[in-house]
Amino acid sequence: MNKKIRDALFIVFIIVFILLSTFTCLYAAGYKFNLTWPIKLNRVLQKTGMINITTSPKQAYIFLDDKPQKKSAFSFFRKDYLTTPTKIKNVLPGEYLLKLEKENYWPLEKRVSVVSGQTTFLEEINLFRSELPLLILNYPETEIFLNSNRRFLYLNNNHLIINTSSDQEPDYFTNITETAIWMKTGNKLFANGKIKDLDKKSSLDLRENFGQNIKKWYYNEQEDRIFYHHGDTISRLESDYKTSTVVIQGENYLDFQVRQDNFFAIINDQDKIYLRSYNLKNNALTGELNLPQLGNYEFKSSNNKYLSIYDDINNTLYLINLSDWKNSAAIQNVKSWSWMNDEQIIFNNNWEVNTFNLISGTTSLITRWSEEIKKTIWHNSNRYFIFTTTNSINVGDINNKNVLNILTATKVLSPTLDEKNDFLYFYGEFTDEAGIYKIILQ
Repeated sequence: MNKKIRDALFIVFIIVFILLSTFTCLYAAGYKFNLTWPIKLNRVLQKTGMINITTSPKQAYIFLDDKPQKKSAFSFFRKDYLTTPTKIKNVLPGEYLLKLEKENYWPLEKRVSVVSGQTTFLEEINLFRSELPLLILNYPETEIFLNSNRRFLYLNNNHLIINTSSDQEPDYFTNITETAIWMKTGNKLFANGKIKDLDKKSSLDLRENFGQNIKKWYYNEQEDRIFYHHGDTISRLESDYKTSTVVIQGENYLDFQVRQDNFFAIINDQDKIYLRSYNLKNNALTGELNLPQLGNYEFKSSNNKYLSIYDDINNTLYLINLSDWKNSAAIQNVKSWSWMNDEQIIFNNNWEVNTFNLISGTTSLITRWSEEIKKTIWHNSNRYFIFTTTNSINVGDINNKNVLNILTATKVLSPTLDEKNDFLYFYGEFTDEAGIYKIILQ
């Protein structure tokens, strides 16, 4: 090899080295050549962006515009693909169709925008299982209630119990004949003055001690206590269930709720409807709020900061600030709702799912749906919501506003969430079978 050839090879080597070094430095600094047609000179070399993705569950494969994303930009032969959680670096600016795939889960598609020199965050994207629902038992149409430790389902219309661990009806407890609710502690049902204990396989009829002429029995979940309404008197049962104490008397009580030493009541006083509060230590009136006369009011599940009162005639939800009644809220056209935290609810009207922030007093639209929405449930642990129509079950991601239909049926009723195990129980009718089903969500 003569000197000219050696010199030429040396020069070529130097040029290649400089070019490769330049390209490597540019790539490391976040620049990338954009050679897509038609080529624009002002966009041949562009500052790239980055996408940061996390999902629940993890290990989902990532596609951008149907191209699987590899772990290394210089890996031309290895099919070592990126999975979540991850950062996709050196992405040219623009809009992309992001697709996430995981075996046995519904794929998720979402449009994302990448900006030069910035990171697009897609955090805690929820993926949902694509498995078919499991039929537990063939039963006619019914409401479903799950007890606090998730051991039993109560079928309200049929007055039956299902053991969730075996999906079987206990043979020792099929004699319930009244509408019942679960008590807060233990596997106990309360129904019109009767306590049914599934653990002890026993029943206790409180009416034997307190008479048959009780106007109404109440179970207060906040206090885990039983109350009864007789005439113009509200009494509380003591823990032995044999004695009672008068709480308050003298008014026409329509509904009430007890919070430690505070008694809150909806009262009809000379054909006017009031919310009143009393201090139980001295029975002193501590607050009063006039409510619209044409309404049917009932206390609902509340939290530490607010009382919840629902008017089912006008579909209005009243959220009463316990520390400042003037700073309360009345939300109209509410069909169902769930607490997201102490200061925010998620609710639906006929066609929309919204959130309401009690601090700012603002309503935010999450999604609109083409069918009438029947119920909305909030999954507090995994931060997503479930909503049902007459014919479908749907899930939505609150952070990314992704909404997905996971089940279509002839009829869907009474969805009940087991948050710990990610099961949704419901009554369903399909072409061939109807009954109590469960479906795993994640």
